[in-house]
Amino acid sequence: MDKLFIVTGANRGLGKALAERLLEADQSVLAINRSSSSKSENTIICDLADATQLNELTEKLKKMTKYHEIIFINNAGVIEPIGNIGSFLSIDKIQQHINVNYLAPICIINALMQIKNINLKVINVTTGAAERYLEGWSLYGSSKKAVKVALDTLMMENSNIDIVHFDPGVIDTNMQTKIRDSEFKLKERFVLYKEKQKLQAPEEVAKRIIRECNII
Repeated sequence: MDKLFIVTGANRGLGKALAERLLEADQSVLAINRSSSSKSENTIICDLADATQLNELTEKLKKMTKYHEIIFINNAGVIEPIGNIGSFLSIDKIQQHINVNYLAPICIINALMQIKNINLKVINVTTGAAERYLEGWSLYGSSKKAVKVALDTLMMENSNIDIVHFDPGVIDTNMQTKIRDSEFKLKERFVLYKEKQKLQAPEEVAKRIIRECNII
């Protein structure tokens, strides 16, 4: 095959569901995970919060020259630290958040665009928090919004690149667990999502992304 799917955060949640669904459809998938229980040749272990590891990752991605088309699914993301600006006790935690949500996807795409004669499509898994303000989510909303602005500018600069922003809504993942375990103004809303079974299954959202983004 000359088409490759690159999925970040594919070891659990939505990323795992996406990777599994694509593999079931006989697609070539490269998973970029922070950790892995297996040493698969189709997985690159990289902590996207670590700038040194991220730099090593981008050098590897530049060598993906045998593919004519690459579809990058920017799925990995973190929501912590949750809290109002002024309450954060660790600059390192802020930096790690920005590295995962903003720096990593920009660096990955920057590397992929340096591959000659490549058709590149980006599926950016975004959030409603990038469009409306939620108290306590200043880092999450702003970092996800920053990615959207950067990618929209990229598409303006390059007529041959396709960018799709996909907001999946609330999904029953580890991120939702962290939200419910945090203290912020709208916490009860997310507790009720779980109690009233309003959270979507990752597998169903993965099917919807593949179908609506028309990637296979």
